[in-house]
Amino acid sequence: ISKKYIFVYNTIRRIPYELIPFVLSMFTIVLCLKQNNITNTISNLINNNYILYIITSFFGANLLNNIPMSVLFSEILTTSTISLKCVFGVILCSNLGAILTPIGALAGIMWMNLLKKYKVNYSFLTFMKYGFVISIPTLILSSLVLFII
Repeated sequence: ISKKYIFVYNTIRRIPYELIPFVLSMFTIVLCLKQNNITNTISNLINNNYILYIITSFFGANLLNNIPMSVLFSEILTTSTISLKCVFGVILCSNLGAILTPIGALAGIMWMNLLKKYKVNYSFLTFMKYGFVISIPTLILSSLVLFII
């Protein structure tokens, strides 16, 4: 057996398969929200308000994960005529929301999973402390810059 097949085999063995149901459930939630017209309701509530797009997408990334949040907000953004700043605000928050909590990005979930596997003591709260220090000031400054442009 060649080395590249062994490498592929070892890589496939290390995939965190236990995370697949979590990720699929987040996409299922997004699809259910769309099916039940909740995306339209959210769009009507946000109503082309830049600050509300920033807040809801930033925290949405931490509730759903940044990729399902992006799918959800792509649906919300298409339900009404919105400004380009709102679109860029959602893109900004999709990336910055991933920093606040481990749930914000699949990489954070996988990292916490690896820490747990190797018995490294690093709690969800510790992750949030560092995430808060980095993401909130960055969110505020970058949102202001985007708003000014």
